[in-house]
Amino acid sequence: MKSMAPEFNLIGPGGYVWPHPEWSIFPLVEGLQWHVQMLGDPSLPPLLLLHGTGSASHSWQGLASLLQSRYSLIIPDLPGHGRTGDPGDAGLSLNGMSRRLRSLLDYLKVEPLEVWGNSAGAAIACKMTIDDLIHPERIVAINGALLPPAGMPLHLFSPIAKFLALLPFVPHIFARHARDTEAVNSLISGTGSKLNQEGLALYKALMSSPGHCAAALRMMAHWDLASLEQELTLLKTPIDLLVGQKDRTIPPSEVFRIQRLIPHAKIVSLACLGHLAHEEDPEACLVAALVHAPEYKARSFDEHASNQKTHPLASATLSVVKSSK
Repeated sequence: MKSMAPEFNLIGPGGYVWPHPEWSIFPLVEGLQWHVQMLGDPSLPPLLLLHGTGSASHSWQGLASLLQSRYSLIIPDLPGHGRTGDPGDAGLSLNGMSRRLRSLLDYLKVEPLEVWGNSAGAAIACKMTIDDLIHPERIVAINGALLPPAGMPLHLFSPIAKFLALLPFVPHIFARHARDTEAVNSLISGTGSKLNQEGLALYKALMSSPGHCAAALRMMAHWDLASLEQELTLLKTPIDLLVGQKDRTIPPSEVFRIQRLIPHAKIVSLACLGHLAHEEDPEACLVAALVHAPEYKARSFDEHASNQKTHPLASATLSVVKSSK
């Protein structure tokens, strides 16, 4: 049976359409209707890009335009998000999403050489790798949500999310609230990021969908970062942790907790960016992500940065932090 995707308005106030429809495909895999954007030469190394909770594939549009000459890109809307269907509660858990994504990759006949993830997308990348569902040569976590929320006891967080997710009127309240442009602007600024008008309008369209809001709430209700925290010591794959120093969703200091669990993790600090760093400044994130890329040693990075002199963040706000001490 076909899984229905959340409904949301694809045409914004300025008359724009959802970004790059020419990149989109809609495969039906094991009863779940996916929305996936694919671009770049298929002969190039495959790169899987995973967005965070409450977002969608549009999150990567700026960075994707910069990456398509280097990689063959696979950019899905996660289950229940954007234009991908709702897989049911089990499919919205960390395990469930990981296995659904594995099935999608099998369908597409793709094995990603690298996986880049923002927020919860980074957790999925780590979980899939630990569980041998994928075998990337490198993971790039952009403000990765890899640990349980700080400041809230574990035994309280999940029950609160589950309670909200069970109330059928809650997603409609969120969606109605999202029709207020100022409310959306406030929500995004609360992440520490500053997006342009198109970016804000796209989130307004997403969050005006009760189905999308419901899936995001149910995802949080079924997310188990406590177990992932215990498993991170098993991760042997090289991982780069890009950290926006203005992130107000995940305290930047949390990256050192992650590094204690993954001692080989390398940290790159983005001094002027927030939780959605890759949306705010794709060029700066590209430079940051290439610092430790296998083919990008120090000399190459310096050359790349020097070519980005017109970009104020390219050389001024990037620093490599090799140790938490």
